[in-house]
Amino acid sequence: MAMNNIALFDLYVGKILAKLYNTFPLKVEIDVCEMTGLSIDEESMNIPKECQIFNDTMEWLHESGYLYYQQSYPYAFSRVVLSAKGLEVLKSTPQSLQQKDGIGETLRDAVAHGKNELIRLSVNTILSHGTTLAFGAMAGQS
Repeated sequence: MAMNNIALFDLYVGKILAKLYNTFPLKVEIDVCEMTGLSIDEESMNIPKECQIFNDTMEWLHESGYLYYQQSYPYAFSRVVLSAKGLEVLKSTPQSLQQKDGIGETLRDAVAHGKNELIRLSVNTILSHGTTLAFGAMAGQS
């Protein structure tokens, strides 16, 4: 059964953030085809929808302040690293998670073991916590 856009977004956010958390503070290359397990037919330029969603997910994470990259190419990104916001969210342990590990460790383990439901729950927690951080910072500026 094909996943819908939001399910793919959650999965890809999880994979991207787990990879960056594992390699932090090193800047890494991210190849869309490698991360999705799909390929682009260069002859027909047929681009799978999943690759387009992954590419746009990377852009969204960048624009939302979770990561930085030096340059984007068609379906590849160079020198990608977590931002301070991304690292802070991944190192946090929200009260809703009654565990000793931070959300980054939980996400890393979920991606490593292919636990898509835990990836989705972790991503929802991360994005909710990131929004709380952003609004809290904005309230402090008033």
